[in-house]
Amino acid sequence: MTFRGEPQYMFSYGMNTNNGGMRARCPRAVNLGRAMLYDHGFEFRYHANVYADHGNEVVGVLWQMDQEAMKHIDIVEGYPSYYERELHWVDCDDGNQYHAWVYKMNPGSQVALPDQGYLSMVHDGYVENDLPTDQIWTAMEKCHECYDNQH
Repeated sequence: MTFRGEPQYMFSYGMNTNNGGMRARCPRAVNLGRAMLYDHGFEFRYHANVYADHGNEVVGVLWQMDQEAMKHIDIVEGYPSYYERELHWVDCDDGNQYHAWVYKMNPGSQVALPDQGYLSMVHDGYVENDLPTDQIWTAMEKCHECYDNQH
């Protein structure tokens, strides 16, 4: 695949782990496989989110994209009002490190359970890409704990 300009990399940990969804949104994106983002945690704020958390790690999928695809993902992610994006180094299963865009929710939203359709899309993406689903279930437990503490 040829890209216009330098390739961009995006680390995905939520709905963009889903191969079918990504093919529909960005047909020219290339799945580079499983990747790890260090010193971050994973949570649901209705949608998936990562946050700085020293000593923890988030598993996800690394995508190689062109600038056109990144602009489209920016729209899908509600950048810059809903999600912001930052460059972070991620380790990919191919043995290389990549400087990848990571979308993070802007402040203001609270931990909240995702709806069933969104959760299914994320879970399917994890299964398709052979990602361990334990970070999904840990985040779901955190949502339940927050809900229980509020009531």
